[in-house]
Amino acid sequence: MDTSIDRSFGTELEVGDLYLVPFAHAVQKFAGKDPADWQDRWGHAIKIKRYSQWYVTSDGTLLNSNGTRLMWTYMDENGQIKNASSSKDADRSRWQGAELISPIMHKSEIDDFHAELADLIDIAKKQGAIFSPELRHTTHVHVGAEDFTFEDMKKLLISFKKASPWIEENLVPKNARYPVRWLKKHNMAAIEEAENVEQLFEAYRLRPSGEAVPEDNFVWRKVMNPGPWMKWYLSNEKESAPTIEFRCFPSTDDPGRIKNWVEWCLNFVETGEVE
Repeated sequence: MDTSIDRSFGTELEVGDLYLVPFAHAVQKFAGKDPADWQDRWGHAIKIKRYSQWYVTSDGTLLNSNGTRLMWTYMDENGQIKNASSSKDADRSRWQGAELISPIMHKSEIDDFHAELADLIDIAKKQGAIFSPELRHTTHVHVGAEDFTFEDMKKLLISFKKASPWIEENLVPKNARYPVRWLKKHNMAAIEEAENVEQLFEAYRLRPSGEAVPEDNFVWRKVMNPGPWMKWYLSNEKESAPTIEFRCFPSTDDPGRIKNWVEWCLNFVETGEVE
């Protein structure tokens, strides 16, 4: 791992109550794009990854204060909750909640990220957004890991294991769905003794999807889960670059807190230190 590189990152911020489509169009305008070009990643034939700009997408896990759930239900003009269909644009126009996805940015751009995020949070709040940990709205941070070797991966997984009690106490919302205590099931001796990717997957109870990763040619593939608050998004040359995702942060309307979390994640990936 090269700690001197301008490491990449990205974020996902979940919000509730605002209407998905108007917010998506507003973010398109903010990004200098035509609102008519916006396309949700769910319910459309073409699923687009637009990590070069700020973007909005639906997420079926998002809850709203009126009892509706994004993609699943909406409230009609009579105040009744109705089932929704992702294939119907008429239903989509009534969906509430959104996931705001940042473009891929780099450590050197952290101040630009903060300023742009502040503007977009302001837009969301003006459209009625709520940022509710009580409704399990969260913030996710992705950190680029395209330069990681097997040894780098092993070192970071060990650091994450050791740091999990601190993460649970200081970062994870108290009403979180899956406690980090789940990580105590892992066999630390087996993790530390692993000599190749397969042994590490076995020790961490991870399973590669499809064919095994060759020991002499470490290739990132699909998704691996060291635990409920960390994911490795692994890819090959035809997909996006590999990232490490941290899923332990609550949603917030404070862009400064999110900036601090990004900086924490970048530092943890490169040093394994939590404070």
